[in-house]
Amino acid sequence: MNRDTELTNQWVEYLCIPALNGANDFTLLDFNRFRYKGVPSTTELKGEELNFELVNRDDLVKKIFTAINDREGVAVATKASIFDTARKHFVFCDSHNPPLQPLSDSAFSIQCEHISKRQRLGEIKDSTEGRMISSLNTLFRWLDIPTKHLLPKGAFSKHTQQENTRGYSDNDLKKILPLLRGIFKQLSTQFIENPESHVKAKVQQVTGNFTWKGKEYPVTNLTSKLIAAATYLLSYYTWCNSSVIFSLTRPSMSSHSPSENWHQMPAFKRRAFKTITVEIGENNRLEVPKYAMSFFDQLLIVSTILDPRPDGLLLPSFSFRTKKIQMMGSSRLNTFKVGWLAKHFPMLDDRGERLWPVIRRFRATGGELALAQKGIIEAAILLDNTPNVVATAYSGGNIHENMRMNQDVSLTLEQVARDRSEVEKAKQKVRDSQKIEVLAYEEYINRLSPINRSAHGSYCNDTSGIKGKKFTAKAISHQIIEKGESLVCADLLSCWSCEHQVLVESVPDIWCILSFRDCLEDSIYLHVDSNHFAKNFGKAIHIIDQRLKIMNSKIVKKARQKLADDGRHPLWVDAASVNLY
Repeated sequence: MNRDTELTNQWVEYLCIPALNGANDFTLLDFNRFRYKGVPSTTELKGEELNFELVNRDDLVKKIFTAINDREGVAVATKASIFDTARKHFVFCDSHNPPLQPLSDSAFSIQCEHISKRQRLGEIKDSTEGRMISSLNTLFRWLDIPTKHLLPKGAFSKHTQQENTRGYSDNDLKKILPLLRGIFKQLSTQFIENPESHVKAKVQQVTGNFTWKGKEYPVTNLTSKLIAAATYLLSYYTWCNSSVIFSLTRPSMSSHSPSENWHQMPAFKRRAFKTITVEIGENNRLEVPKYAMSFFDQLLIVSTILDPRPDGLLLPSFSFRTKKIQMMGSSRLNTFKVGWLAKHFPMLDDRGERLWPVIRRFRATGGELALAQKGIIEAAILLDNTPNVVATAYSGGNIHENMRMNQDVSLTLEQVARDRSEVEKAKQKVRDSQKIEVLAYEEYINRLSPINRSAHGSYCNDTSGIKGKKFTAKAISHQIIEKGESLVCADLLSCWSCEHQVLVESVPDIWCILSFRDCLEDSIYLHVDSNHFAKNFGKAIHIIDQRLKIMNSKIVKKARQKLADDGRHPLWVDAASVNLY
C-alpha cells in the first residue's frame, strides 16, 4: 500500500514493521497503535471486536512512521527503543486529564516534569530520569521539533543515585555455577543421544529430566533450557555482554592460535560500532579451567546439531512456534531463569537477597577479578572498554565482601588502639573473637593470588600455610636464609602425598611431571642399592604413576609423545637434577 493512501482500515499492514529490540527479542513496531486512544496492542487491534476510540491523528502517525523507519545510520534496536518512547509518550498524553496533544511543546514539558516528580518521590533513580528524558528528547529531535528552549537549566537532577552492576561474591559463584554446569552437562548428554525427540516435541511435553541433590525434576522444552544454561556459563567464562554473546557464530581455528585447541569468534558490538574477537582455548600462559574447555567442546556438538550451517550460531535458540532456529534473546533467558530456575532452585546471596544468574553481573565479576589481578590496562583490554569505564564501572567490588572487610579493619584498628599491640596480634584477636580462621581481606587476597606452580609440573594451593612455615624454619636452621625472611613450601617429593597438591590436565604440565619422574628413575645409579633408591624415591614414583592413570588418557598420551619428540623438560634434563638433598 502506498504511504500517501488514506488510512481507511482499522489496521494497515505497511505501518507494522518486525524488528529486534535491544534485548535481541523479536518485536513489532506497529504504528497503527498510535491511531487509537490509549495505544492498544496489535492483538487487540486485529481482533474481531474493536473497542478503542479512533483519534484523528493519522497525519501525525505517518510523520512518526517516516521519522523512525526511514532514519539512516541508526541500529534497528535504537529504532525499537525510540518507538517504545513514542508509545509511552502517547499513552501519557491520552491518560492525562485533560488529554494532551502528542508531540506538542506543552506535552513535552508536562511529561518531563512528571518524570522528575517520580524521581523526587523516589519511584525512579536520577539516572533513569535522565535516560527517559534523553529518549523523549531524541524522539522530538528525529521529528525536527526543537526542545532546547523547553529544558530550563538545572531543572533535572544529576546522576548521583546510579549504582554500578554488582559482581558476584565467591560464595555466590559456588551456588550458581555448579547448578548451571549440572544443568548443561545432564541436558546436553540427553539431547545428543536423541536430538529429534527434543526438537519435535511439543512445548509442554516432558522429554528429559534433571537430577540435583538426590531429587529428579522433569524437563520440558529441553533445548531452550540447555542453551540458556550454556549462555550463562559462556558469559562467566568470557566476560562478554549479552549482545555479543547472542550474536556469536561457531568459531574457526586461526593459523596464529596459541594452541591446537584455541577458538576465535568475531562479534559486532552495536553501541561501539565495531567488531571484536572473543577467544577461548588452552594455553600454558592463560588460566583456563579444564571444565571450561570440556563445556565448550560439548557446546560445539550441541550447536552443530541444532544449527548445522557453516556459519551457524554458537547459541541457537529453537522456536517451538515457528519450528526454526533463531538468535538467543533476553526474554527466553528470563523465561528459563524466572519460570524454571527460580521456581525449582531458589537461592539467596550473602545478604539474604534473591540470587540468580545475570549476564552483566558475570561480566562485572570478571572485570573486578581482572582489575585486581592484572591492573586497569589489562582489564580494559580484556573487557574491551576504556580504562576510565573500567575504573568507574568495575572497581566497586561485592557489597557484602566490602562490608566484611571494613568491619575486620575497624575491629583490628580498635584492638591496636586499645591494647597498644602489633597489627598481627590484633588480627589474631579479631579472628579469635569472631571464631574464624581467616579475615575477609586475607581471604580475598588468597583467592585472587594465582595458584603456585612447582618445579615438577604440579601446583600448590597453600604454599604459605603450615608446611610453608615448617619449610622456612628448616631453611633458617640450615642457615640458607636469615631470620625474618620466609619461603613458600618447595618440598618437591612431599608434594605427591600432600593434600594441597593440584594437578592440571595440560600437556606442558604433564610433560614436566613425566620428565621429573624419568629423572627420579635414572638417579638409581646415585644410590647405594635398589633398597636405598626405593626408600628415597619409590613412594613418589608410585604415587605419580597412580595419578597419571586417573588423568585424561589423550592428554597424557600427547605429553608422552612430546617427551619422546622434544626430550625432557629443561628443569629435568638428567639424573643430577633430582639431587634434592
